Amino acid sequence: MSFQKQYLADIGLFANPYPHDPGPRIASIYQTARRGRIDQTYSMQLWEQHLLPVYANLATIPLAQPQFDAYVIHAALAIEGTLAANQRGGFGIAQKIINLFFKDLWAFHIIGSNIEPLLHVPIDRGILNKLVAVPPTWNPWTAAVAGNVASATVADYLRIQNQYRAFLAAPAPPGALAPLFGRRTIIEMEQFLWHKL
Repeated sequence: MSFQKQYLADIGLFANPYPHDPGPRIASIYQTARRGRIDQTYSMQLWEQHLLPVYANLATIPLAQPQFDAYVIHAALAIEGTLAANQRGGFGIAQKIINLFFKDLWAFHIIGSNIEPLLHVPIDRGILNKLVAVPPTWNPWTAAVAGNVASATVADYLRIQNQYRAFLAAPAPPGALAPLFGRRTIIEMEQFLWHKL
C-alpha cells in the first residue's frame, strides 16, 4: 500500500473534501491539536481566508525549498493571526493546519511530485518526541506563538524541519532505526513515523 493510501485509510478520508465540503475536514485538522473543537462557521472562515487561496492557486506554489519554506511560514502566520484573534491558538496549531492541508493534497495526488520533496513535517508531540532536544519555543507545541517571521518560534520551526531533512538524507544505520530510512521524501518519513505511533 502506498503511503498516500495508508494515510487516507488512517484518517478515514476516502474522497477529496475540498471542492465541495471542506468545513468538516478543516475542523478535524484543528481537532488534531487537542485544543477543542471549532464549528462549521469558523472552519469555513479558515478555509475561505487561508486555505482556499492556496488550493485555487496551486500553480503558484514555489518549487525551490527556501521559497517554499517562506510560503508555508507566511501561510501559518496568517492562520495564526486568525486563530489568535479568536483565542483559538497560535503558530503551533497554524503550522499543523497548513501542513496537514498539504499532506491531504499530497495524499490525493493534487500536488505533484515536484512539490512533494518540499513539504514540511506537521509538528506535533509525536514528531517532537523523536528529537534529541526540543526547542523551548516548541514545548508544548500547541502553545508555540510567533507573530512574525523574525520570531524565535519561526527560527526553531525551520530548525526542526531541517533536522528531519538531515535525518532523511543520512545513511541508514543498522538496527532498529533502519526502517525509517529509504523514504524518498520527508512527508513519507513523517507518515511512516505517524502510522507507527
